[in-house]
Amino acid sequence: MNAADHHEPQRDGAATIEPMARVEDADQNLPLFPVGTKVRVLPKSGRNTPREGEVERAIYHHKDRRWNYYLRCGGKKVSKRYVALDLKRA
Repeated sequence: MNAADHHEPQRDGAATIEPMARVEDADQNLPLFPVGTKVRVLPKSGRNTPREGEVERAIYHHKDRRWNYYLRCGGKKVSKRYVALDLKRA
């Protein structure tokens, strides 16, 4: 994430220009969902079981250039690996 992502929205006359939301999770220094973040798993074409929990581990995968997330739901570890597109903040 670069320094421009942390600034206030730019003002251009009457219009407000909002900084773009980070869609990809390719910033190896900062995961979209840090450890402890409460998340909801999105059911994608039946691939994912819908569940809620919190991020237990966030590991950056250099080859894929994205973060992998491991969750804890109801006090139990979930063995499945998730990526940012599979998750939403709860």
